[in-house]
Amino acid sequence: MELIEPTYTLKSRYLFTASFRADGSSKFPKGNKFSYFPSGAFAWKMNEEAFLKNVKEIDQLKLRLSYGRTGNQSINTLAALAMMSKKYYSFNTAQGTTGSPIINMGVIPGTIGSDKLRWETTDQYNVGVDLSLFNSRVNFTADLYYKYTTDLLITEQLPGISGYQSVVRNIGSVVNKGLELNLGTVNMNTKNFTWTSDLNISFNKNRVKNIGSGDRIPITPTAIMQGHFLDVFYVREGYPIGAMFGYKTDGLYQCRDFSDFYDANGTFISDKAQQKAIYDNIKGNNGQFTLREGVVSRGNAVEPGYLKLKKQGEGDVITSDDKVYLGSNEPKFFGGFTNRFSYKNVELSIFLQFSYGNKLFNTNHAMLRGYNNYNIEQQYYDNMWTIDRQNAPLHIYSDNIGRQTATELQAEDASYLKIKEISFSYRLPKKAMRHLGVKGAKVFVSGINLFTFTKYSWYDPEFSSTNPLTGGLDKYSYPTARTFNAGFSIDL
Repeated sequence: MELIEPTYTLKSRYLFTASFRADGSSKFPKGNKFSYFPSGAFAWKMNEEAFLKNVKEIDQLKLRLSYGRTGNQSINTLAALAMMSKKYYSFNTAQGTTGSPIINMGVIPGTIGSDKLRWETTDQYNVGVDLSLFNSRVNFTADLYYKYTTDLLITEQLPGISGYQSVVRNIGSVVNKGLELNLGTVNMNTKNFTWTSDLNISFNKNRVKNIGSGDRIPITPTAIMQGHFLDVFYVREGYPIGAMFGYKTDGLYQCRDFSDFYDANGTFISDKAQQKAIYDNIKGNNGQFTLREGVVSRGNAVEPGYLKLKKQGEGDVITSDDKVYLGSNEPKFFGGFTNRFSYKNVELSIFLQFSYGNKLFNTNHAMLRGYNNYNIEQQYYDNMWTIDRQNAPLHIYSDNIGRQTATELQAEDASYLKIKEISFSYRLPKKAMRHLGVKGAKVFVSGINLFTFTKYSWYDPEFSSTNPLTGGLDKYSYPTARTFNAGFSIDL
């Protein structure tokens, strides 16, 4: 790494800085190991200008402009190299055709190398304002940014006919743009009582601008269980990173959707006892129900109580073309709000955290809704369809395809408001402490992750993922622990 960073200040109110660095990585092939990252920034202390210098209410007003380029090398150390893999073969037997086979070890092509692999780079432009008013009782910061990332390092899935599974390539570009706001206020400040507040909120929009050839790159996360929910995540032009795709649902198949529940005159048999007799007879004889003409088919055998998918175009058979965008884990906005209260020797702090508009693909219920006819959660059992409970909202447990198919039912709203932390402290009187030979002492208690207000049906909508391409995938995520602390401190 080489770094050059000059700075310059003019008239104490115009500030300039620039830097230039060169970084190298052995992960990339010869000729692409190094990349270059310039940056520059300008700040203008506007409150020092003659037209604002006498405005007493303004303590500081600063305009900031900046540009910088950064790089990403987060790939496997050997991703650029063509690798061989060991493979075992049986060429013959030890004793003619009747003995045990002789197992021989050989090597086969394992991964495809890329002599063109290079750094992923991000160019970011920022415009910011810092404002302080009324002897710093109001402090406001706003930052508007635009980030353009090119040569994305993406593991691309390859067709089976190639003999390989995947290859790391530089593919496409992504844009991130957004606004970050911070507001700090001193609401009350008297001899014995102080109340301050800090609010931060961020708005970010992420979009894939280009992915080279084709219109999508399927991402198959290994975390999705045993063949369930295939082809949920795509890198696709015009959509955010981590976009989820699946089917819209149209309720459940009901008796009215099947010819079996109509008499010879084509009249629907509405009597519940007769419906049950017909249903039990077909099920008892391992028969199949016959869909009426015009009723949308999933392309496989269905029966009353199975999940019905919504057709997006013409026809009455569901295909992969009927998948739609279900959302992503990118929130419309997120942030935090802190209030601090101080009265004489007592201090109280309350921190709220919030996120709005993001979705998570919740796979957690799949294994608890009839997988192998066991592990059925109570809430599901009480609300699933049966011939005696046809108004129930959830599909019958034997609907394996319905349970394994990615739909809007798994893409849940993960917006939340959390009481993230509350802390309380009491500082013991200094006079009493001096008698004990110490400068001061404080006792405190705090609670972290106390309450969460959300519609999300699993334990916690706040969890982290190591893969941004499938950042919204929630599979058995462990809830954030609720923690309580108590203690004391002494100033010697």
